[in-house]
Amino acid sequence: MQVRTFASNASIPQVDRYLILYVAQNRIRLAPVNRDGSRSLMCCSRAVRSRLPIFEVKRFNVHPSHSGACHVTRRLGALLTALAGVMNIVSALYPAVPARMEILADILPLTVIRGAQSATVLLGFALVLVADGLRKRRQRALQIAVAALLLSALFHLTKGLDFEEAIMALSLAWLLTRGRDTFSVPSRMAVPGRLFSRVHAIVVLYVTYVVAGFVILRRYISPAPSMVHVVQEPLRLLSDAAYYHYLTPQARWFERSITGFACCVALYVVLRVLRPFIPEHSATAWERARARKLVEQYASDTLAYFSLQDGRSYFFDSAKTAFVSYRVWGNVALVAGDPVGPPERHRDLIASFMQFAVGNGLEPCFLGISGNSAHLYRSLGLGTLKVGEEAVIDLAEFNLSSLKRKVRRAARHVSDLGFSAVTYRRDQVPPHIMSQVRTISRAWVRAKGGSERGFSMTLGRLPRAADKDCELIVAQQGDTVFGFLSLAPVYQGNAWSLDSMRRRPDSPNGLMEFLVIAAAETYMARGSCRLSLNFATLSNAANDIDSKAIDETRRFLFDHLSSFYQLKSLYQFNDKFAPNWCSRYLAYRDVLKIPKLALAIAQSEDPIRLPSIGGMLKREA
Repeated sequence: MQVRTFASNASIPQVDRYLILYVAQNRIRLAPVNRDGSRSLMCCSRAVRSRLPIFEVKRFNVHPSHSGACHVTRRLGALLTALAGVMNIVSALYPAVPARMEILADILPLTVIRGAQSATVLLGFALVLVADGLRKRRQRALQIAVAALLLSALFHLTKGLDFEEAIMALSLAWLLTRGRDTFSVPSRMAVPGRLFSRVHAIVVLYVTYVVAGFVILRRYISPAPSMVHVVQEPLRLLSDAAYYHYLTPQARWFERSITGFACCVALYVVLRVLRPFIPEHSATAWERARARKLVEQYASDTLAYFSLQDGRSYFFDSAKTAFVSYRVWGNVALVAGDPVGPPERHRDLIASFMQFAVGNGLEPCFLGISGNSAHLYRSLGLGTLKVGEEAVIDLAEFNLSSLKRKVRRAARHVSDLGFSAVTYRRDQVPPHIMSQVRTISRAWVRAKGGSERGFSMTLGRLPRAADKDCELIVAQQGDTVFGFLSLAPVYQGNAWSLDSMRRRPDSPNGLMEFLVIAAAETYMARGSCRLSLNFATLSNAANDIDSKAIDETRRFLFDHLSSFYQLKSLYQFNDKFAPNWCSRYLAYRDVLKIPKLALAIAQSEDPIRLPSIGGMLKREA
C-alpha cells in the first residue's frame, strides 16, 4: 500500500485547496483529515503502484462530502435506508403469498422460515438506526447498512420468496456502495480487549437475568427448566420455536421481556459500533510551549491567555504562526475565544479548523468570540449568536468617586479594618503568602463541588511558575490572607484580565469590591489601558439583539438559570464598577445544533455531576 500525505492548506496564492492525484484510472481513498488540515491518499491498487511517480495536479475540495451532489447522496441514502428498514418490518408482519409459501415449505423447514421472519424484523430495526449514521457520513454505518441489506435480501427470499423486496434491498446496497466516497467519517475502531470486556459483561448480565427468571418462575413454566434449555430459550424465542410453555400472566410477561432485553442489547451494540472516531489529542510539550510563545507575541484579546488552560488541545495553521485552543465534549469541538496569531492568518485558520472538525465527525463551535472578529465567522458561512457581555473597565476614565456610594462605603469599611491590597508577580509571591492562597483556593473549590470550573473565561487553576507574568492581588491583614484576585496579562493590549476571585468564608463583606478597586487603581497608575472583569453570560446591557424572539428567550434563560449558575449576581457585581460592556458571541454551523452546543458549553463551563455512592458515603462520614 502506498500512503502519501499532501498538505491541503493552500501554499499557492489565490488557490483554495489542492490535492495531488495519481493519473492512473484507479480508486483513491481519502483518509481522515489530519490535525494540520491534510489528508492521506491511500492507493491500494497494484496498477497505481506500477505507475508511480506520475502525478497530475487537480483542484479538489478537501471535503467532497460538502458538495451539493454528495449532500444529496447522503441524505437520500439515509432516507432510503430508513424506508428499507420499515419495508423489512412491514413485510415480515404481512402474511406471505400462499402459493409461494407452499413452494418454500417444500424446500425449508418451518423453523428456518420463522427464524428468517424474525431476523428480517431485527434487520429492519437495525437499518432504521443505521440511517442516522449515514446522514452523518459515517463509514461504519455504510458498512453495516450494506451488510444488513444483503442479509435482508437473503431473508426476504427465505421467509416467503419475496423477491420484490430482495431486489429493492440489493439495489439500495449497490447504490450505497457506488456512493461510498460520501461516507468519509471514520468510526471508532473496536479495541479487542475493551470490546471483549463489554460484551462479556452484557452476556453475563443477560444470562443472569434469564436464569434468575426461570428459577423464580419455575412453578409456572412447563416443563421443568434445565440449564441447557434455559440458555437456548432466547434463541428459540427469536425463531418462534419456544421450548417452554408459560402458564401465568407473570410468566408470559417474562417470556416477552427476554426478547425485549435482547433487542435493547442489540440497540446498545449498534449505537456503540456507530460512534464516530473522535480524534483525542493531548497537547504535547512543544505545542504548549509554542502556544505560550504566540500568546506572548500576539495576544490582544482578553481571553487569549486562558487558552493555556490545562486539558486543551491546539490546532495550528500550516506555518505554526497561529492557533485555536479547543476541547472535545461528546462530538462537539468547543473553541474558546478568538484565534491567537497574526490577524491576517485568522480567517484561514478558522476555515482549516472547521474542515478538520467536520472531516472527523465533530461539530465545530466557537464560544466567546469578540465583536471585532464576528465578521470573519459570518464570512465563512457561520451563524453568530450573542451569548453575553464582557465587563471592561476603561482605566483612563476610572474614577473612584464616580462609583456608587454603597461600593465606596464597602471598600472603605474593609480598609478601616486594617486590610491592605498587595500586588505580587507570580514568580515573586512569598512562600507563606502562596501557601495561604492555595489553602483558600482549595477550600473554595471544595465548597463548589470539588473541582475547578470554567472553560472560556478562566485559567482553571492557580498560576504556576510558568505563568510568571500573571499577578495576584492579595487582601492581607498583617501576614494573614483573607482573599485574592488572580489576573492574567493581555500582552499586546496593555491590559489585564481577571481570572479568579476567592476569599475565606470569614472575610468581611466588601472584600471583593475592595480588591477590584485596588486592582483598577494599581494598573491605572502603571499606565495600563483596560481591566477586564470577564463576561457575564446571557447579559444584554448593550441591548444589541435584533430579534425579539431571541431576546425574550435570552431573558427567560437569564432569569430562570440564575439560581443555578449565578448569572444575575455576576452581572450585578461587574456592573458596580461602571464598566464598558463588550458583546461576546457564539459562532455555529447549524441552528438546529444549538441545543447540543448549549449542553456542551454548560458541561464545559460548569458541569452537572451526578452524586456518586462514594461521595455520599464521605459526606455521611
